[in-house]
Amino acid sequence: MLVLQIETQTFDLQERSPHLSTSSPQLFLTPIILSAGQWQFLAVFASYGIVCQYKHLAQEAPMPTRNVVLTDHQARLVEQLVSSGRYQNASEVLREGLRLIERRESEDEIRLAALRDAAKIGIADIEAGNFRSFDAADGLGQHLAKLTAEAIGE
Repeated sequence: MLVLQIETQTFDLQERSPHLSTSSPQLFLTPIILSAGQWQFLAVFASYGIVCQYKHLAQEAPMPTRNVVLTDHQARLVEQLVSSGRYQNASEVLREGLRLIERRESEDEIRLAALRDAAKIGIADIEAGNFRSFDAADGLGQHLAKLTAEAIGE
C-alpha cells in the first residue's frame, strides 16, 4: 500500500524575491500526487490571487507493445469485460489472463514434482520388494476397498 502525506507550505515571497513590492506576499505550495513517481505543485500567490501549477511526470520506460490476433469470440469477451467496468481496457484483461496462466503453470509444476516424488517412492518400494501381486482384477478391487475403508476409518 502506498501512503502519501500532503502538506501545504507557506513561503514569504519578500524574503525569497526582495524585488516584489507588496505588503505581505505569500506563496502557498500544495503538492498533489498524481501517481507513483508523478506529482505536481499547485502554487497560490495569496496577495495577487494568482494560481500556477508545475507538473513532474516520471519518465518511466514504456511498456512493450504487442499486436495480438484474437478470434471473434475472444474479442467479444474482452469487450464484454471492459464494458462491464471490471477492467479499464483490453490490456488489463490480457494482463489478468497472463497472470492466471503464470499461476496455473506454477501449480502444474508443483503437481508434477509431487507426482515425480510419488513415482520415486513407488519405484523404491518395488525395488525393495514392498508390493503385492494380484492375479485378477477382483483381488485388486477388494484390496483397494480394504485400504480405502482403513483410510477413512470404517
